[in-house]
Amino acid sequence: GIPASKLLIPLSFSSMLGGMCTLLGTSTNLVLQDLAASAETPYEIGMFTMAPVGAPLMASGVLFMAIFHCLLPDNSESGKSAAAEKRNYACTFICTAAANGKKLQAIGLLSVPGASHVGTDKNVDPRALLPSVDGEPLKSVDTNDPDVLQKGYKLEFQCTADAIPRLRKFREVKIDKDDELSMLGGGRRHRRLFEVSLDHGSPLVGEPVDSIVALSYYNAVVLSHRSIGQPTRTRAGTSLATQAVYETNSPMGSADEEVGGTPRASSNHEAFGETLLKVGDTLVIESFASFLGTYSTSGHFSVVRELAHSFAPRFETKKDQIRVVVAGIVLILMVSLAAADVYNIFVTSCAASVLLVAAQCLTIEQAFAAIKGRVVLAIVATYGLGAALSSTGVADVLAAGLVTLGKATGNIGLLAILYLTTSVLSCIVSNQATVILLWPVVQQIDIEGLEISHFALALMMGASTAFATPIGYQTNLMVYGPGRYTFVDFMKIGGALTIILTALAGPLVYILTETTGTEAPSMQPTTQP
Repeated sequence: GIPASKLLIPLSFSSMLGGMCTLLGTSTNLVLQDLAASAETPYEIGMFTMAPVGAPLMASGVLFMAIFHCLLPDNSESGKSAAAEKRNYACTFICTAAANGKKLQAIGLLSVPGASHVGTDKNVDPRALLPSVDGEPLKSVDTNDPDVLQKGYKLEFQCTADAIPRLRKFREVKIDKDDELSMLGGGRRHRRLFEVSLDHGSPLVGEPVDSIVALSYYNAVVLSHRSIGQPTRTRAGTSLATQAVYETNSPMGSADEEVGGTPRASSNHEAFGETLLKVGDTLVIESFASFLGTYSTSGHFSVVRELAHSFAPRFETKKDQIRVVVAGIVLILMVSLAAADVYNIFVTSCAASVLLVAAQCLTIEQAFAAIKGRVVLAIVATYGLGAALSSTGVADVLAAGLVTLGKATGNIGLLAILYLTTSVLSCIVSNQATVILLWPVVQQIDIEGLEISHFALALMMGASTAFATPIGYQTNLMVYGPGRYTFVDFMKIGGALTIILTALAGPLVYILTETTGTEAPSMQPTTQP
């Protein structure tokens, strides 16, 4: 298959390029809309004001990445051994009707960071073939193709704890714990995954892994288990692939051999479901959000860690499908009402959030967790710095320098320089801070043929194209680790793309920007007699 490193940078860059086309594409556009609306000469930025310039730049960026994909690194081999050493849990997933007729590679299960597919059990339980199990019609499957999946197949993975919630996000599979999870009852939106290490005070010590104690005492279900000093095992009765891994790696010894000072369970407990839990064993469990606060200092566990983005899957029932439709309708209404100027974007987004919480598409906690306090605080603080640049005259000096450049390079050259400056600054500081700092500067520029709308569009385009460093934009940071990239990788392809878009941005902004017919006001400082 194609290495992830060949796809993740294009994925990140494409999301940034797409954000240039609408007001909601990136928070930077919303910040600049507020700045422009409150300026001495207000400039209204609508939902698609930037689309005439953003769409050609987006198409150019995508075309560049398609042609010059050779600049992308191939990191398919590096780091595999290190990652394999960290894979210390085994999980079994059952294929749903959505997987019928598909292949593992096509679904994407083979490229999940931290997870490795070790085998497939094709002995299908007849009950799994009933269409009523998950409500989806079964497709005909080519049984002669060994790589094609069928509903009921069991897929076994060796993975890190953090990879388990990633695997659960695929509609084509569900973890092999249906019966146990159903005993937790409703309230799936409040459930999370936790990684815990057993301490002496836990009633689970000495109990089998599949004991009812976890459910009755903690209201939790054990999804996977790693015994101290031993490789993990799946439940008895699944395919031999994972058992072969265990037999290959498991140290041979007597039934009375000790591991870390703790007697190992005797051989008749070796199958998962009969293995006795010991102090120091680690478990991945599913429970409710309150579990962390209740048991983190209880003495039952030496470590309690909530796994990131581990919300329980919510796409298996009819209610889940209805919520998907509701969420889509709410999104369309929010964008339509804002685009038609019926309500401003703040009102429509707040109303949409309330509707999504009311429809149980997300919880109040999830809604507030989506608000990044540090980011908001940084943006607010930068507003003060931007005002200081204007009141102290620093913006005047910088504007005078840009005017000089504009006279030397022409209006198109000035817009290209402004675009490049914004893009470079966004690679170092946040893109929101960049536009807040540069806005008072561009307000001071007075050049014939250019309006404030030209400068606003150049700022929005430049702030959305922080390609040259991994710290320039959130999506760059998201793909930096999984793609095993370096700073040089981003500088190589991101720098080249920035140069190409700079050459295009100047003429596009100058020609395609919708003007108001009013020149930017002259706000240059006057000389006192």
